[in-house]
Amino acid sequence: MNSRSILSTIGTIGLCLGLLGVEWVLDAQAARSEEPSPMQNKPLGETLTLQAPLSPANTWNAVGTGLSDWVEAIAVVGSDVYVGGSFLNAGSPEADRIARWDGSSWHPLGAGLNDKVFAIAVAGSDLYVGGDFTDAGTIPDCDNIARWDGASWQPLDTGLNGRVNAIVVSGADVYVGGDFSNAGGDPNADSIARWDGSAWHALGVGMGSYGVNAIAVAGANVYVGGYFQNLDGNPNISYIARWDGSSWNALGPGLDQWVGTIAVEGPNVYVGGKFTDAGGILDADYIARWDGSDWHALGQGVSDVVHAIAVVGPDVYVGGYFTDAGGIAGVNSTARWDGAAWLPLGFGLGSVVRAITVAGSEIYVGGSFTNGGGNYDADRIAVWDITELSPDWSALGLGVDSNVYAMAVSGSDVYIGGWFENAGGNPDADHIARWDGSEWQALGSGLSNTVSAILVVGPDVYVGGIFQSAGGTPSASYVARWDGTSWYALGDGLNKSVSSLAVAGADIYVGGGFTDAGGNVNGDNIARWDGSNWHSLGSGLNNSVNGIAVSGSNLYVGGMFTDAGGDPDADHIAVWNGASWANMGTGLSGTNVMAVEASGPHVYIGGYFVNLAGISTANRIAHWDGSSWHALGGGLPGGTVTINLAGPDVYVGGLFEHVELNYNAARIARWDGSGWNPLGSGLNDTVNELVAVGSQVYAAGNFTDAGGYEHGDYVARFGTVNQNVYLPLLLRK
Repeated sequence: MNSRSILSTIGTIGLCLGLLGVEWVLDAQAARSEEPSPMQNKPLGETLTLQAPLSPANTWNAVGTGLSDWVEAIAVVGSDVYVGGSFLNAGSPEADRIARWDGSSWHPLGAGLNDKVFAIAVAGSDLYVGGDFTDAGTIPDCDNIARWDGASWQPLDTGLNGRVNAIVVSGADVYVGGDFSNAGGDPNADSIARWDGSAWHALGVGMGSYGVNAIAVAGANVYVGGYFQNLDGNPNISYIARWDGSSWNALGPGLDQWVGTIAVEGPNVYVGGKFTDAGGILDADYIARWDGSDWHALGQGVSDVVHAIAVVGPDVYVGGYFTDAGGIAGVNSTARWDGAAWLPLGFGLGSVVRAITVAGSEIYVGGSFTNGGGNYDADRIAVWDITELSPDWSALGLGVDSNVYAMAVSGSDVYIGGWFENAGGNPDADHIARWDGSEWQALGSGLSNTVSAILVVGPDVYVGGIFQSAGGTPSASYVARWDGTSWYALGDGLNKSVSSLAVAGADIYVGGGFTDAGGNVNGDNIARWDGSNWHSLGSGLNNSVNGIAVSGSNLYVGGMFTDAGGDPDADHIAVWNGASWANMGTGLSGTNVMAVEASGPHVYIGGYFVNLAGISTANRIAHWDGSSWHALGGGLPGGTVTINLAGPDVYVGGLFEHVELNYNAARIARWDGSGWNPLGSGLNDTVNELVAVGSQVYAAGNFTDAGGYEHGDYVARFGTVNQNVYLPLLLRK
C-alpha cells in the first residue's frame, strides 16, 4: 500500500469518526515527540497519531415507540418530557397533541387538546401551551393558549384570537408570540404580548399583522423573531428585534428574511430561519450569531431553513430542513457547531426537525421524521445521547492559587470567584477570573476581596462577596456588575456580605448577611435589584441567606434564618411568591441550609440537617415535590454545600468523603433518580460549587487534586480527556 492509499484509508476512518460525532485531527508531529508511542521503533516506518477524545455515546435513541404525527415543541422538567404537536393517542386515547413521557411511558394531560400545539413553556408547577386549539380538555375559553396546573387545564383570560407560535416564561411574566391581535382588548398587543398572571399587556406598538415565531429572554431584554419588517418605522428592525422594557431596538442592520428560532447564551444571540444575509455577512445562511454589536456567520452556514437551536456550553445544536452544514453533506436536518466547524449527529434524521431541547447529557429532538438515525422506533421524537463513555478529571490550564467559592458557565466561558489572587499566572485575576477555553483572563483589575457568588445574565456578570470595591469603583460594596469592559456598582451597594445571586426577568435577587440594601431598612439578608433601585421582600429575614433559586414566579431561599416575614415555621427554608413569605412544611430546626436549586415544582436543598421532616434518611440532601419532603437514597454522611440540576440528574458537592460506602463518591456525586454515582475517583477536599453543562461537570472548591492532575487545583472539569490513538503509517522507499 502506498502513502496515498494509506492517507486515503485514514481519511475514510476520519469520515466514519466524523459521522459518529467524534472530533479528530491528524497529528504527525505528536508521533515524533520524545516520548515513544506503543508502535514507534517499528522497522518499516514511522507513526502518525490520530488524536481524538474518547468518543461520547453519540447515538440516536427512541422515546418509547415514537408518536403518530409531527412534534412541534418539547420541554423537560426533571425526568419528565412534555411534547406537543399534531399527534394523537400517545399511549392513551386522551393523549392528543400534548403528552408527558416519564422515562418509561406516555401520559395524557387531562383530555388533551382539540388542535395542534406549537409552543410549550414551564414555570414552576405550571405548563403553558400554545397553538391552534380552541379547547383544552373541556375548557372552552382556552383559545390558542392554556395553562396546565398539574391536575387540570386553566384559561388565560379568554385566550387569544389567533395561533400561538412561541411562549417564554421569565419570572412572573409569560411572553407569547404568534398570529393573534388585540390580546386582552389592547389594540397594540398584536402578535406579541405579555401575561402578568392576571392580564395581557402590549410591548410597545406590537408587531402589527406580522406573525412572531420565536422569543428569547435574557434579563431585561426580550428578543423576538418573525415576519415583521420596518418595526416602528425603522428599516433595520426587520425580522429580528430586541425589547428593552420600554422600546424596540434593532440588532444591527437586521436580516433579509424571516426568523424561526432564537437562543441566547451569555452575550451571544443565535438566530435561525430562512435568511441568507445577516448584517451583510454573506455566509450567514439560515443561521447567525449576534454578539451585541455585530453579526457573525457560523462557518458557511447550512443549506436550508433552521427551525430549532439549543446551546450546550460551547456547542450549538441545530435542527431544520437542511441537508448540508458547512459543506458537510448528508447531515440530514441536524448538526452541531463546536465553535469552529460543523459536525454531523450520526447519519441525521432524514426529515424536518422542529424542536430541540437539552436535558443534561440528552438532546431531545422532535419533528416529522420516522426511523430517526436508523432507529425503527424513533418516529417524530428521538434523543441524541452525549454521555461520556470514559470521562475523567482534567485541569483548566494552570489552575488558580487558592480556594474557589463561586462559578458560572456561559457558552465556552467559565467564570470563577474566590479567595485566589492569581489564575493561570495572570496577576490581575484577583478573586475573579474567566476561563475562555484555553487560558485564564482577568476581569479588569479584579476585586478587593473574596467573591462568593457569580451570576451571568446576557453580557453582564454579577458578583457578590465580601469585597468593598470592584475595579477601583468604591461604591461597588459587596455586589457589582461587569459589562465585559468595566465594573459598575448596583446603586449604593450593600452593608455586608453577599452569598447568593439569582435572576428572574429583569430582577436580580441577592442574599447574604446584610441588613441594608441601598438604604432600604427592610432589606434584611434578602433584596431585589430592578436595574435602578433596591427593594425589600416583605420584612426580610431574621438571619443570613446562603442559597436562592427561582422557579416560575416563586423564589426559594435557604440559610440560617428562623423567621421569614413573621412565619415562625419558615426555619432555614422558605418561599416568596412575589407578595408574601410561606413555609415549606415544618421547615428545619436547629440547622443550616447551604444550597437550594429548583426545577418546575421540584426543589432540592442541601446543608447540615438530618432526619428532615422525620425522615431518617433525609440527611444533608432532600427533595420537596411541592407538598412534602423526600430523601435521596440514604442521604449523605457529610454536609452538602452545592447542588446543580441537569435534566433528571442531581449533582451535589460538599464535605462528604463517601456516599453509601462508595469512597469514589468523595465530595462530589450524582443522583440519577434511583441511586448515587461517583464522578471518577472524586476530589480530595471540599467542593464549594459545581455546574453541569451537557455531559461535562465543572467543579470548584478547596481541593488540590483532581484525577491526579498537577494543576487540578481548586477548579477542574469532569468529562472527555484527550487520548492518542496510534495508527502505523508505513512509508516504503
